[in-house]
Amino acid sequence: MQIFFKRLLNDQENVDLILKTDDGSKIGAHSCILKSRCPTFFDRYIKNQLINDQLSPNQSIILISDVNFDSLKFYLKCIYAEDQIPSLVLGGAGAENSNFKAEN
Repeated sequence: MQIFFKRLLNDQENVDLILKTDDGSKIGAHSCILKSRCPTFFDRYIKNQLINDQLSPNQSIILISDVNFDSLKFYLKCIYAEDQIPSLVLGGAGAENSNFKAEN
């Protein structure tokens, strides 16, 4: 199952969310996976923006303003691959203080 989810993260063709960081970097994701694997992340970043963006039938652009792109990419990899998340720094460049944990 882990391999399937890793492939989904790398396959940007069928994503329904585009997560965009402050520097303009973007990565695609699947709302159903984020909601089921990490409801805390979904509720904090995606839920309200998704409700406000119901006019877009295909892909919604979700601004993730307090997480840098490398941290977001790492976090998504952990969510999709079901790997343990050692830590995640919001808005910083290290990995010392985690605010999120993958939820099984």
